[in-house]
Amino acid sequence: MIRFSPLRATALFWALLLLTGFSADDKPAYCLYDAKGNEVRFSKMVKTLAEADVVLFGEYHDNPIVHWLQLETAKALFEIKQDKLAIGMEMFESDNQLLINEYFLGLISEKNFEKDCRLWPNYR
Repeated sequence: MIRFSPLRATALFWALLLLTGFSADDKPAYCLYDAKGNEVRFSKMVKTLAEADVVLFGEYHDNPIVHWLQLETAKALFEIKQDKLAIGMEMFESDNQLLINEYFLGLISEKNFEKDCRLWPNYR
């Protein structure tokens, strides 16, 4: 049995990933599938979504991978759509829209936004 120190094992892990063609663009924390069950790359999904008028992104609440994927998808779509992209989030109440606008415009601090906005218990 070959034993590796944690540092050497970590280096070996990354070397294997690099040798197998892994890249951050692959977003390997999940698998995406099309309507026919075929696996789809993130870049292909974004290209397809960019052609749509409306995109609905369902989720499992409290799942950090889903939230991360939502963020990555929104960032990728923004690169394509720029000021033509609108995002709605159901986690904020509609009567907090003014606070959201002020925060995004840099008119209030994050601390004041969090203090004045009704946030869900696990917002942080």
